[in-house]
Amino acid sequence: MKFISYLKSYTILAVLPVLAVLVSSCLSEESKLAAIAEVANKQCPMAMEPDGTITGVKFDRATRTLTYEIQSNLDPEFLAMKGNVEWMKRSMFIELSRESPDDEDINDLLDLLIKCNGTLEYVFNNIVGAYPLSVKISTDELKKLRNSNMSEAQLNEENLNLILELVNSGVTEEYTDGLRFKKVYNSDDVVIVYEADETLYDMKALEQAKDELRSTMLDEVLSSPDMEALVEAAVAADKGLVISYEGSAGTKGLQLRYTPEELGEINFTTFNPTQIALPDYNN
Repeated sequence: MKFISYLKSYTILAVLPVLAVLVSSCLSEESKLAAIAEVANKQCPMAMEPDGTITGVKFDRATRTLTYEIQSNLDPEFLAMKGNVEWMKRSMFIELSRESPDDEDINDLLDLLIKCNGTLEYVFNNIVGAYPLSVKISTDELKKLRNSNMSEAQLNEENLNLILELVNSGVTEEYTDGLRFKKVYNSDDVVIVYEADETLYDMKALEQAKDELRSTMLDEVLSSPDMEALVEAAVAADKGLVISYEGSAGTKGLQLRYTPEELGEINFTTFNPTQIALPDYNN
């Protein structure tokens, strides 16, 4: 599985200091965007840890595209996976939808792009400049973002489902220490299902050790960045968590449930919340 920094709207915020002056001017939308890009470009390079560095901002009048060029810390193999573009767009949509309702500067920038039928583009390059990955948000997509009225609860649910999709991309037929991740799904709780090799595990013995396992298995799950991102998203969506174990021969296993209140006590500071796993759409 590959890792990518969770895209935040501060890549747009880099150009906002000049908006207050330009939005009220009599310049055309294209001229305003060109001026914004020029001023922002002079501020480059701009660090955006842990993601990398904004190395340039430009506006192409011919295509009406506002582009952020980013020297990225992302996995170079990921940058070559063009199929991840749609996932990244969905991630951006969620983050910008959180910001835009109360941020006039972001809305002003989106409005400028929409009025000139423009495009917002992010171009990611790795440390050696190879494998550029371009993520373009079209005018219609910007309009959808601008008109979004999703509530915080709806955005949290959408974010949870997005991470569920990514975590499920890690399903494998291989066992590690007699266990394999089978699936995760969203119900009244978030349910993580593991399959236990019954040649190594006595399912009845596991059930008898339920109380002891309950105190240790959540820490084991949280040791994976993917799973910790999932649990954190479950907390935001006010969901509980069930860790379910099924026997490889079909024996019913135990279920360990953690309430939303218990999950809310978790300290997530050991995990960088900007890291989540992405599927390889090319395979």
